[in-house]
Amino acid sequence: MNRFLPRTNFLFPFLLTIFGAVQTQAQKWTTPTPEELSMTEQSGAPAADAVFLYHEDITDDNNGTSQIHNRVKILKPGGDTLARIVLQSFPPTSGYGSKVSSFAGRTIHPDGTVVLMTEKPEEEIFQRPNGKSVRSTYHLPQPEVGSILEYRYTIQLENHISPPTWDLQRKYYVRRAHYEWLLTNKPLHTTGKTSDTISTVGFTKRLPPGVDVIKGTAGDNTHGTKFELDATDIPAIPKEDLMPPASSFAYRVSFHYLTADSTKEFWSETGKHWSEGHIQDEEPGDAVKRAVAKIVLPTDTPEEKARKIYAAIMKLDNLNVDRALGRPQEYLQKPVAAQTVNDVLAAGRGSNDQINSAFVAMVRAAGISAYVMRVANRDEFIFDPNLLTTSQLDDDITIVELGGKEVFLDPGTRFCPFGHLGWRHAATSGLRQTKTGTEIAQTPPEPVDASEILRVADLTLDGEGQATGILKLTYFGTATIDWYQIEAAYGDAEVRKRIKEQLEKTLPTAMTVDISSMENMSDYEKPLTIIATVKGPTGLIGGTSILTPASFFETHSQPRFQPEARILPVHFQAREFVRDTISLNFSTSLQVTSLPEKTTEKLEGGSWYELSFESTATSVTIRRNYALAKLDYPISDYPSLRTFYAHIAAKDQDSIVLKRSGDPRRPGSNSPGK
Repeated sequence: MNRFLPRTNFLFPFLLTIFGAVQTQAQKWTTPTPEELSMTEQSGAPAADAVFLYHEDITDDNNGTSQIHNRVKILKPGGDTLARIVLQSFPPTSGYGSKVSSFAGRTIHPDGTVVLMTEKPEEEIFQRPNGKSVRSTYHLPQPEVGSILEYRYTIQLENHISPPTWDLQRKYYVRRAHYEWLLTNKPLHTTGKTSDTISTVGFTKRLPPGVDVIKGTAGDNTHGTKFELDATDIPAIPKEDLMPPASSFAYRVSFHYLTADSTKEFWSETGKHWSEGHIQDEEPGDAVKRAVAKIVLPTDTPEEKARKIYAAIMKLDNLNVDRALGRPQEYLQKPVAAQTVNDVLAAGRGSNDQINSAFVAMVRAAGISAYVMRVANRDEFIFDPNLLTTSQLDDDITIVELGGKEVFLDPGTRFCPFGHLGWRHAATSGLRQTKTGTEIAQTPPEPVDASEILRVADLTLDGEGQATGILKLTYFGTATIDWYQIEAAYGDAEVRKRIKEQLEKTLPTAMTVDISSMENMSDYEKPLTIIATVKGPTGLIGGTSILTPASFFETHSQPRFQPEARILPVHFQAREFVRDTISLNFSTSLQVTSLPEKTTEKLEGGSWYELSFESTATSVTIRRNYALAKLDYPISDYPSLRTFYAHIAAKDQDSIVLKRSGDPRRPGSNSPGK
């Protein structure tokens, strides 16, 4: 991390009290070069459907603005999606907010024709737990292959400023980029329940060779220090299966204000202020105590109390889950007055963090020691203590003391079973409360069998290779969470639809699937069971032979890690445990002539795969077990990881060969299976 000494006048609030007026200027457009107008592909990104010719990001503290200028070349169909620009703004809450103060755009066709954007943006207002947000969607006119899209906009911060983050690397190749931060020369201090003087500006950087942040002076009387960066030919973010979150490896510069002189001191002070805020927010008041008294009994053990309170909390509407799933707009527009724990309980709804706070307040009211931990979500960040900002921490979870042990709980993840963590919050790091203060800590990984899926197929195969039967899918533990959340947002019809689609992607091609029942959909603490009926050919039929796949449920699954080379480490989302039992029953007119050999594959870190077969004169039973234990693999382990999954894919595609006695009624062959 880079740190600069205090400025003469320090910095002033994270949040300015008054901004100077923003000057409006006529738009300055860039004249495209003949090469830009005629180009059809980009060296270094030959398959790209678009390329950024230029990106500019200028942050001005005194004006409280962030000005963005983009020029984009559409190279192939699909690149025209960049003509749709979505910006988010937040009307002031407690005096602070942001807005899009200006936007202008145009499209330049390959022949040089210019079409200015004249349409107003589409605007949607969303109700957030702590206020409203406005989503503005701008459409640049007449985008087509060969066009250049150019647009500028300004984000105006209301009564505050914030240090920028420069994301050099993005989804598309960038030919040239310029970044600039003009710092004010006025003193700064943080806002919130406490106010600290900000004496230092620091930053962490991850940059390509030959590119660096340049520190200088702004050259006027109202600004102080200026940071700049220029870069050319920035490759797109690599795209690989199961890669770490881009924030952990992409080229970027993250600035932050500092109130401490060392990493240890920063997290100590930050943790202190963060924890004090939670202690105040979650202090159990009379309303909370009354609510707890209605839920628990004086004779309950601490664990019984915690479980009862957890179950009550899970009945609250979780606004974060509903929005992530796309809950109907009219529901999202309902007013939210949940500012305190009492408000959350009274409204019966809140954000994931508000619900977590309500749970903490209630278990404390029940006499149970509870601590809040704020974690980096596995799909968003890999927590880095050297990055001195809490922006890398996403969600709150709870740690309770039961029976002399700490138990990690996730009440903010709707329908997460008691005693478990949602996959985003397991095996990650963050900041937690302790008895004596705060500390950086890790959350435990979930046990391998905490997210078990049991798949059972009972099939009857006739002499023509047509199968009928019953499938029973049972989801245990955290494997149920997604299905319960979908049911809560859309109803069980949507669950049936999605499970049917999931099965149809992996079962033999011509097999029909019908979901007949779902059990325990109303109780997230119990396994979820899905019953389906299936009908159709299981595999290849030719002459007197029937070939049916060794792994029925994985007939059309795509093998993992097909590329020979790997750029990035492998970052699995969660541990996996799948057990399959397939019973294939048939008459004496069919005879087993070939079974694959029993297979066992093992991978360093405790992952394993097993495929075995048992046969009688009229049946074959297939058992397939697979477990993923280790979540993160360095690039050096990629060859062994790739080999492990290649062997699994090959064994899954092996065939059981059955011979039909007598002359087949249908000469020739067909291929309804693989």
